[in-house]
Amino acid sequence: LKLAVWPQKLAVFYPSLGRLAPWPVLIGAMVLLAGISFAVVLLRRKCPYLLVGWLWYLGMLVPVIGLMQVGSQAMADRYTYLPLIGIYISLAWMARSLVLRWPPIRTAVATVATLILSLSLVAAWQQTTFWRDDLTLWLRTTACTPENSKSLNNLAVALAGAGQWEEAQAMIDRVIEIQPNCGLSYCNRSWLLARDGKNTEAIEQLKKAVELEPNSLSTQNELARLLALVHRKRESIDCLEGVLKIDPNAIVVQENLAWVLATTASDEGGDPQRAVALAEHVCRVIPSPDDNDWDLLAAAYAADGRFADALTVADRALKIAVIRGKDKVAAEIRARIKLYEAKKPYRT
Repeated sequence: LKLAVWPQKLAVFYPSLGRLAPWPVLIGAMVLLAGISFAVVLLRRKCPYLLVGWLWYLGMLVPVIGLMQVGSQAMADRYTYLPLIGIYISLAWMARSLVLRWPPIRTAVATVATLILSLSLVAAWQQTTFWRDDLTLWLRTTACTPENSKSLNNLAVALAGAGQWEEAQAMIDRVIEIQPNCGLSYCNRSWLLARDGKNTEAIEQLKKAVELEPNSLSTQNELARLLALVHRKRESIDCLEGVLKIDPNAIVVQENLAWVLATTASDEGGDPQRAVALAEHVCRVIPSPDDNDWDLLAAAYAADGRFADALTVADRALKIAVIRGKDKVAAEIRARIKLYEAKKPYRT
């Protein structure tokens, strides 16, 4: 059923195919499938291997044909691996049947089989070279599908990972030019701007991404983080509250909201009691709270004036951080413990 998208996919390599309408191709594919099925049923006694291989092929198409979409891709190389085993079964047994019927062609069949396997070996080796690293992979992908916004975004990230920041920025600009409604592109542009310390510009890009993809938790979470970073605490809190309306069980969002509420003064939007409730909930539902979780709860207790509880929990966070070798985190927790001992809350 997914054969209808073949013309569009193949048009990258053969532009004339892009003019084919999907419905004729779909109808033709269905007629072809029905015809082959009818033929192998008729030949089931004379050539049972054809029916076995064809049923294998059809059966294995069910989980990979896209009747239930998994991810954004409609087609992928990996979807052919299991179904094509059935086709190879039919071909292998057909070759054997021909050799048994006409022994003189044994050498020719063996030669052709060896040639096919050799060419497949070379093709497979060449394909693996494209998977050497992220940059090589996405350069190859964009060469094959130059207008694919997802692969272009991934190429931009790979370029940034390789330290080619200007090239990454140029790639993001190209993606937005090709597909201006791609929220991921604005997220990546925001990331590059924030790296250069341009947090205000980065926030504007994230707001654009949120407009395009309002249900993206990660985008709104990052927007809230940047808003807090530039001391726009009320906006950050409102943003996180909005994310929790989308997914009330998002633990990371609960943690971030609790932290902002606990480390912000009340006149700037802080809410110690809500911070305590959120932090306690996080530590209760997570199977094994780590040093960050206990540190969060300690900050919430201190904001609420419960300094004895804050010291107890902070000491637990410190021990975990020390055991795990997180020296920088341990130093930060020690600094906060001194504040709690002086009966002062931690403020960012």
